[in-house]
Amino acid sequence: MLAISGLAYAFRQYQRSQVFLKKLIADIEGLSKAEETLKALHETFQLQCQNPRRNTHDWALGQGNSDEIALEVTRLREEVEILRSELIRAETQLEDKCWEAPPTLQHLLLQTYEIELQVN
Repeated sequence: MLAISGLAYAFRQYQRSQVFLKKLIADIEGLSKAEETLKALHETFQLQCQNPRRNTHDWALGQGNSDEIALEVTRLREEVEILRSELIRAETQLEDKCWEAPPTLQHLLLQTYEIELQVN
């Protein structure tokens, strides 16, 4: 009975190892396919990097007509200018140390101060 139990256990372990090996082989095949795809993408990327002017032109053609692109570029430039001015304003406030708390925060700070005065 002990020998039969040992054989059944060994057989189960053998089956599990076979399933594990099949999964491992499938994973290795998937990794090799992914590696080949990565190499192909890398080669394509290198080719595109060698001729950036053509890629920009192709991108522009794929995006739509030149009027739409010009409008988008203009909008983005305006947004950059707004953000730049906000950044300059924030930097000057930090340099001048003239930061003011928002009115709601000022109100809460005042209430906290009054409560602390009453407790002491």
